Amino acid sequence: RAMAVFLTVLKIVLFCAGGLIVFAVLLVLLLSFFRIQLIAAYDGGFLVQLRYLFIKKQLYPPKEKKKQEAVPRKNEKDAESSENVFEFTFRDYIEILRLTFMKLIKRINVDSFSLEAKIAEGDAAKTALVYGEINAAVYPLVGILYNSGKLKNATVRITPDFTAERSVYKARTELTVRGFTF
Repeated sequence: RAMAVFLTVLKIVLFCAGGLIVFAVLLVLLLSFFRIQLIAAYDGGFLVQLRYLFIKKQLYPPKEKKKQEAVPRKNEKDAESSENVFEFTFRDYIEILRLTFMKLIKRINVDSFSLEAKIAEGDAAKTALVYGEINAAVYPLVGILYNSGKLKNATVRITPDFTAERSVYKARTELTVRGFTF
């Protein structure tokens, strides 16, 4: 009789644990269909934000946090005392990073890109040269991204300002990544 009670309790526990695991997997799958958006902007200072569903997190510049006193850790282990089961070389790590980066790049879409630049160097001849160099770098890159289908909306305005002393740049881009794509 005690064994029957034990088996019944075990079935209930396993059923609940299985239900929780299935729920967690379904939740992860459902959430992976939504897009993750990264917004990067420059207007005299950098701003980087991450958006997922209704959550917005400012990554850079970091918001000021209240300083907490450091609590000393107990039982710190030396790095030498822990055994490493996997022996990876530097090239192995580079290859792992390369493969991960290539898979991620295939899933990234650029929703919008805007660049407004007024090029000024103080000297008209130098301004013209810098203006030409920037045009030669930016417009082909935007054209390649746009024709590849990775860029949906692009606005680029680069103008020379022969009377100003300093250049002024404003840029904004929105990148999206989806966990699953059809």
